[in-house]
Amino acid sequence: EAKENGYSPFTGWGEPYADLSLTFFEENETADPLKSIHEYNGKLMIAVASYDIAVSKETTTAVINAARQIEVLNVPNADHIYDAADGTDSQEARNLLVETVSNFLVNSLE
Repeated sequence: EAKENGYSPFTGWGEPYADLSLTFFEENETADPLKSIHEYNGKLMIAVASYDIAVSKETTTAVINAARQIEVLNVPNADHIYDAADGTDSQEARNLLVETVSNFLVNSLE
């Protein structure tokens, strides 16, 4: 569809979300994100939600192994969007994420 129209619509949850260009698809065919992560010399942080069903453990492990300087934050009781995985309205997972990322950025910019 992108080859015919120059873009392809992407929908999320059944709703129009974004039009993805042909360039997006072409660049993704040649992308090597693990190589790019390995070549990156700066500090990197990855947050891992304990109940994330959208990102595989294999993908997470590959990113961690590819990185040179990495801080890993394991967020308990968190789903893919860092809501409470147990169905409560707890903001503990999200608060931990925000606080840790904020500290990481402040410390990394020094």
